[in-house]
Amino acid sequence: MTAIRAPCPIVLEHAKLLPLLIWISNHRNTKVTILICETRSDFETRIILELLATGSNILHPTLERLSNSRYIDLRFCSTAEALHAYLTAYSVKSTASIDEDTEASVLAIVDPIKMHEMSPLYSAQGLSKFFAAAVDASTISGAQLYVVECAVPLLRSTSIDIPMDDYNDTPAEATSPGLDLEEVSIATEIDPWNAEVPILNATTRTFGPGQRGWMGRTVGIKRIAARWCIFKRLDET
Repeated sequence: MTAIRAPCPIVLEHAKLLPLLIWISNHRNTKVTILICETRSDFETRIILELLATGSNILHPTLERLSNSRYIDLRFCSTAEALHAYLTAYSVKSTASIDEDTEASVLAIVDPIKMHEMSPLYSAQGLSKFFAAAVDASTISGAQLYVVECAVPLLRSTSIDIPMDDYNDTPAEATSPGLDLEEVSIATEIDPWNAEVPILNATTRTFGPGQRGWMGRTVGIKRIAARWCIFKRLDET
């Protein structure tokens, strides 16, 4: 058994969910694993909101998309623990199946920073552990790693034209209660990679003698990610 040399891990900046999925679906004869860092229901709601806001035709079942979908494995990891467990399993599975003729696959992890933001692991310590696990999994498997943070659909005062016939005349049933689909658009967000996080996890921020110098210190998420990944835009890949 010969290990595959993994490509350099990449962070895709300023990506949106639908263009990302379209780009992934265009990979031909490539095994693609997509880890979505939220629940299936939240993900489906985001997809519907973006479809309504952009009028994308990603759901149109073209022959190419149907063919490429055979190679796409979509998984949902809504907690850091679930994500780390899957990355470990991915590494073990890949180690058992790699041979000399295996082509490099793709491992895409979507919105891990947002997921960590809702947990005590939103820190340099927690994010470093994630990046180390992700890069380790991709290196063992020979996969091209993409880490992506996508803009989230938010309510705005902009009206859109909703094609009712395409959604069985009941589009409101597909979204969370209280959402007005006529005011959905993709809001511009602050770049999550420019955010600062504390050095230590919230659960480990206790300091002994001589350690209080860490208190209050922060580090940029982009600096953390740059230890393992290079940064590119979707149109540069």
